[in-house]
Amino acid sequence: MQFGVTLPNFQYGAPATRDHLRAVADAAEQCGYTSIWTSDHILVGADFPRYGTIYESLTTLAWLAAKTERIRVGTSILVVPLRNAILTAKQAATIDNLTGGRLVLGVGLGWNQGEYAFVGADWRRRALVMTSRSR
Repeated sequence: MQFGVTLPNFQYGAPATRDHLRAVADAAEQCGYTSIWTSDHILVGADFPRYGTIYESLTTLAWLAAKTERIRVGTSILVVPLRNAILTAKQAATIDNLTGGRLVLGVGLGWNQGEYAFVGADWRRRALVMTSRSR
């Protein structure tokens, strides 16, 4: 059996700070956990204040992977239709290669329709964006 830990990369019962992220990642690795995970949002409205201080998933994982030795780093989940697919694939492949294969890329559609509007993405076409090359 494998166990992972969700990182506090947003304000949810624990402070979303650099020091706290590092402490949780270090403790998880020292305790023998298999993985650490980030949540992903780019821009969420004021009606969800806990996401107001969210750290970006891929850059947070890259930073923590450089500070740990063996623990796997993962996205839970990366909202792909909000991002440029080619750039996202390049970023993920780079992190995976530089960490010696420690990236677990969880992807999904997301749940926040307002976030799609904030970044100019089409909520109605989100599934199509995830499953095809057309945007």
